[in-house]
Amino acid sequence: MGGNALAEFGAQRVSPRRYEELKTRLYGILLENGISGLAPTEMPGKEDFGDIDIVYTGETLSKKKIREIFGESTPVARNGHVHSFLFNEIQVDMIKAQDESFNFHFNYLSYGDRGMVIGRLARSLGFIFGHDGLWYKQGMRKYLLTSDWNAALEFLGYDNSRDVESEDDLHAWLVSSTKVWQGFINADSENRKKRKRDRLRPSFKRFMLNFLNSLRSYPSESPVVDALDEADAAFPTVDLKERVYADILFDKNNSDASAKWNGHQIRELIGDGLSDVEFGNFMRYYNGEFGNKQEKVEYILANPVERLESDTKQLFTKYLDDLFKDVWEALEDA
Repeated sequence: MGGNALAEFGAQRVSPRRYEELKTRLYGILLENGISGLAPTEMPGKEDFGDIDIVYTGETLSKKKIREIFGESTPVARNGHVHSFLFNEIQVDMIKAQDESFNFHFNYLSYGDRGMVIGRLARSLGFIFGHDGLWYKQGMRKYLLTSDWNAALEFLGYDNSRDVESEDDLHAWLVSSTKVWQGFINADSENRKKRKRDRLRPSFKRFMLNFLNSLRSYPSESPVVDALDEADAAFPTVDLKERVYADILFDKNNSDASAKWNGHQIRELIGDGLSDVEFGNFMRYYNGEFGNKQEKVEYILANPVERLESDTKQLFTKYLDDLFKDVWEALEDA
């Protein structure tokens, strides 16, 4: 997005009138080919456009499919879940969304930097606000709180009934949340590349300058004392605390189990003569004996090391028997 992916192929910025004309034609072509999508709502008063963003669901597009529709010589680039191609003189970004979060994705990308700035506020409070919903993060795990746009905004202190008719309106609305605080300014994206890109956006730079000029009018302490408590109370059907505490307990048990019985011990037990590939094959066989990782952890913690060694030796013998049986059957079939 931003219109720079295909600049070398002649992609240009276009007037609002030309943008609407091309967007209407694009909708028609996409619908004729069974592709349903929508362009996020643009900022009112925008003077020109560098691309047409289309959020769509269904089958993921490919370079081949795009060229089948728009011509074999059509320049196409891909970046993650976004396919960009040249349509007349403008770049089109086809942005794949999941069915269950299409509305959230559409709204997140609407009104320019709105979603990005709300995401910054959410991060400063201990949450993640992205194109697919509002999340709580604990360590490396994410827990979806809601993919309902209005529910997410309400939780973050916004009144979504206000109209946005200009960039100034948007900037005023973005700081109208009851949870805006001074730490909001430092909540950069965890993605270094995205941080750099965000800071180069002219509208975002204007917003941050306005915020800095009025910084002292906002609280210096976060209004969220305990993110887990607040999220659990606001979204009771998610069972957030129960899931978070269960995962914390599992992580502890898994760490204890790995310290007690691990691959290094198993390799020493069954012999160092195995190649890395052979040992890897056995470990897949070993792990396949358990219904899931939880069962494996419980088994290790419930038994003494002597029992684990005995069981592993028996399983290795069974593995070799099965392996030779498969080889023998393959030779017979040949």
